[in-house]
Amino acid sequence: MDKAMISHCAERDSKIELEIRILPDEEEYHSEDITRMYQGVFVKHKILFEGEIMEYRVKELIDEEWVLKEEGSVSCEAGVTPEDSDSRYACLNEMSLSLNLKDETGLKKRMQEYLKKNAAAEEIFSLM
Repeated sequence: MDKAMISHCAERDSKIELEIRILPDEEEYHSEDITRMYQGVFVKHKILFEGEIMEYRVKELIDEEWVLKEEGSVSCEAGVTPEDSDSRYACLNEMSLSLNLKDETGLKKRMQEYLKKNAAAEEIFSLM
């Protein structure tokens, strides 16, 4: 729910370039790595927060020139409630929403929820 995914299929040995920008904060596109999952299949995962839109352009190197092959946008799935998602990212989205609505009680509750989830993750997945 908080992860956006871009996939692109191309020829087996294609060279692909991915350019993205995250709206509303970024005005310019920047290059990012895109993983070759299989021969000619490329995938990019990105975590987005509520209200963010990722615009992307996929270019392919053809005859020593970058050619635009695909462009589009993806966004965080709207309307996800804390009951639908148990992730820390969902908590951050809810905290942002509570802050925008000036809901101090809701914000405090979401912050406590986040701290509990973060502490549990640190306990379960301790650093080596």
